[in-house]
Amino acid sequence: MDQGWLTFLTRDADGDVVQEWADLHAGQMTWELWYSRRTSSPGNTNAGNAIMATYADNHNTDAFTTHNRRRNIGVYIQPDDGKLSLAVFVGDSVQSTPEATDPFAGAHVTLGPQINDMNWHHIAVVWDRIAGEGWLYLDGAKHVEPVRYEPGDENPGLDGKLVIGGGHLGRTTTAQVSQFRLWKMALTEEHIAAIMSCGEPDLPITDLKGFYRLSGTMENSAVSGFLPLTWESSQGVFADGDPCVAGMPGLKGDDAYGGPPGPAGPGGSLGEKGPTGSRAGPRGPPGPNGTKGPPGDEGPVPPAPNFATMHDFYTVGGICVFVTAAVGAAIYYQFIKQKAKPVGESW
Repeated sequence: MDQGWLTFLTRDADGDVVQEWADLHAGQMTWELWYSRRTSSPGNTNAGNAIMATYADNHNTDAFTTHNRRRNIGVYIQPDDGKLSLAVFVGDSVQSTPEATDPFAGAHVTLGPQINDMNWHHIAVVWDRIAGEGWLYLDGAKHVEPVRYEPGDENPGLDGKLVIGGGHLGRTTTAQVSQFRLWKMALTEEHIAAIMSCGEPDLPITDLKGFYRLSGTMENSAVSGFLPLTWESSQGVFADGDPCVAGMPGLKGDDAYGGPPGPAGPGGSLGEKGPTGSRAGPRGPPGPNGTKGPPGDEGPVPPAPNFATMHDFYTVGGICVFVTAAVGAAIYYQFIKQKAKPVGESW
């Protein structure tokens, strides 16, 4: 795009607020896209311009409100040096009558990082009304400072447009954009890191409310009531790009507007258990021997051997002599002495 921009409509053809938009900004939301600076063309301005913002070309008309300060939010770029900023003018905290010396005219503004080349860059802005903060991400890196974001019950897209790649006050900037998406939640650093690695955040598909692939069409691929994007001022052209080599179909790839399918996902879970009564297979081979067990406990200590002493020897010898003498005396008395007596009468 060099003499025009893309517009996301927050109001329908009858001027009524699109219900999906009302539901989206009533809670937490995230906008994100791939963006590449290009060499300026004749007619471009060096004044700040929108990357994604609701401060559009019709912002100062009375089409939908006569309020002197229109409500808007967005992320902007300084075309000459690539400096990014995040701006909020919605809710009671902004100043409808700012000081004359206020450089931001009562808005909440955070100056962000810089894009100093013409490579593809991923830009995301998380609008967290619960925390009261808006956070800017460039290439997956969260900026150090948030912007105050307390919209209350106000519509930050009151004038009916969210312009992309230019269109702030009708200004034009030469740039290339791809894969504009809106999420009905505040993406985390992990979610944005997954997108940066050419993947998808682990989120329900119902959280994705707007998915504009820009693959030769302006249609919304997400299931929601959001309308197709429209060209404004001058129509751009669809061209090839390579913000990411791998990715989901139509997410990123050699053609930035519709890349090749990404790698296969992880295997599915196990199937259901089969019916009972199935035949068992043959017995498998014996398993290997078990490991050697630990050594056993030591057994009891055996008693010391009991050897005979000299005292025992003499005692036993004495007993033997005594018994032998007694036996000999008995034999002598019984057999020898009795046979020596005379037989017959004495004279």
